[in-house]
Amino acid sequence: MARVLIVDNERPVCEELRKLLETEGHGCVLAANASEARECLKRNSVQLVICDINISGKLGLDFIRDILAEYPATATIMLSEIDDPTDLKNYLEIGVYDFIIKPVLPNDLLFIVANVLRRRELEIERRNYMKHLKKTVTARFCALEASNVRSERKVNNTDKKSMSVQHWQSEKIDHCLQSERTSRSID
Repeated sequence: MARVLIVDNERPVCEELRKLLETEGHGCVLAANASEARECLKRNSVQLVICDINISGKLGLDFIRDILAEYPATATIMLSEIDDPTDLKNYLEIGVYDFIIKPVLPNDLLFIVANVLRRRELEIERRNYMKHLKKTVTARFCALEASNVRSERKVNNTDKKSMSVQHWQSEKIDHCLQSERTSRSID
């Protein structure tokens, strides 16, 4: 299962979330503020961060923005006591996967966590596929360019040969005409 970092300055909330998630087999790391959370991220491979909007040391929005920049493969869920559509919109725009209103209902939490982790897997697969696709397209484009260069060289060589033949034929005609003129002048 996943390693989850829970960031909330209310210790009972952290403990409640930890117990719920551990019953589903997830490993949890707890942090009371942004500084502790950063240390946890450095020491642990974390797939999901559940963070309260108001954490000590930094606004939740700024902290999540920093996490997403440093750890793009980490999914994030925000917690709030206030149901504000503006907050929800702001968080979704920066890349937060979901938003939970406190108090957290156990089944809602487990359902959201499962969906967020699945979406994270799909995002990682998509990123890997896009990297692979970019490499494939680049390789095929380079092969096509090389083929075009070879074709142009063949055309140029053919044109040169054609020009040589035309030049040779032109010289032959000129020679024949010159010979004919010479023979008339002799007669």
